[in-house]
Amino acid sequence: MPGTSFYSAVKTVKRKEYSNHCEMAVKKALEALDGVEKAEVSHVTGTAVYHGQSRSRS
Repeated sequence: MPGTSFYSAVKTVKRKEYSNHCEMAVKKALEALDGVEKAEVSHVTGTAVYHGQSRSRS
């Protein structure tokens, strides 16, 4: 879009417990979101990190 700027975003979400099944479900759900390019989810560390681009709110 002309005049629209984008910025790179990295977000981390922590949760006490993820199972193997949760890990795959959360990764799939995050990667289905508009603007999310990649998601890394770990049931061992209880984290979900997702990378993407967002439009600036100007």
